[in-house]
Amino acid sequence: MKAWIFDFDGTIVDTGKASMTAFREALEPFGVEFTAETMELIRHEHPHRVFRSLVGEENEKKVFEFLVRNNRKYLEQVELFHEIFEAIEYLKAQDRKVAIWTGRDLNSMTEILDRFDLHHYFDDKVSGTCVEKNKPDPEGLLLLSDRLSVEPNEMIMIGDHAHDVHGAGEVGARSIQVHWQNEYHKGETHHEPHHEFHTPDEFHNFVKKLFEEEN
Repeated sequence: MKAWIFDFDGTIVDTGKASMTAFREALEPFGVEFTAETMELIRHEHPHRVFRSLVGEENEKKVFEFLVRNNRKYLEQVELFHEIFEAIEYLKAQDRKVAIWTGRDLNSMTEILDRFDLHHYFDDKVSGTCVEKNKPDPEGLLLLSDRLSVEPNEMIMIGDHAHDVHGAGEVGARSIQVHWQNEYHKGETHHEPHHEFHTPDEFHNFVKKLFEEEN
């Protein structure tokens, strides 16, 4: 595989607690309860459209202003899955392209990458606000295919959600579903992952074995 594409939340960074707290506090003033179902909606819809449907067009801007204003507080709750970077460093050493495809908005993803000084690990990044159709639609994956100059079947998608598996399957890319967290993010897809791993170490060992066999 020439390009290894990583999901962000739940794969590279642990943002579960931070995201739930941020969205709940942003929507509370408008009498909207933020639930796990709402989080799933944000995973595969443009965030602006989701908030517009929840609080109306006149209040959508206020929700985002709240999130931006309080972003630093929520960023402090974000943690890295440190072990995954051993595998990413190994991939870079093998001269493979490494990128991010996330449903998260570009600004908050960039701020997290800035905080942990992670930009140098990735050749490109596509977020949910970079495309018209968010996950599970493969538009973001196809955009990366074009920008990285690789065919979809030369890519492998690594993520914790069925949306990642679905997007990869729709364009003929391979997929790996990971379960670093206890949560299992289900979604509608008729595609199955090619591999599944429960720890970053398992994934790292798989990557090393793959390249050792190639050589």
